[in-house]
Amino acid sequence: MNEEHMKLTPMGDVPGYEDLARVLLLAYDQSARGKGKERHARRRPFNLQPIAIIPELLGAHEGLGGLVYQVIKKSQESVGMVSKGRSESARAELLGAIVYAAAAYLHIERFEKFSDDEFFEETEIVKKTKTPKYMWTDTTPPSK
Repeated sequence: MNEEHMKLTPMGDVPGYEDLARVLLLAYDQSARGKGKERHARRRPFNLQPIAIIPELLGAHEGLGGLVYQVIKKSQESVGMVSKGRSESARAELLGAIVYAAAAYLHIERFEKFSDDEFFEETEIVKKTKTPKYMWTDTTPPSK
């Protein structure tokens, strides 16, 4: 997708895609104002919450795998909920899966900017904490 040719327009302005826009906005709302804000935000922006920081700590590929795992897990859990007549809970789990998919998308965007080594050096958590790169990748400090 070439984002240079994209422009932001109000969601739901394309006929026939209103339902998709509604669900995407519900996922956003769950993260920004609902369960995500209540349990995870601690007054931090999305890119500094555990959903973004933990994958950065794990690294480019491993972090992406963790996010995708959460998408699959939440989706699978929703199936079990529907079979037990818990449709509202199932819908909430799927909204969470959408948020994790968005986090995975953003993780890929961050990784595209750096090589594997640079990713660890340049991630926001490493910059903020001034933590040595080896702390996230190896338990042995570099030799002196």
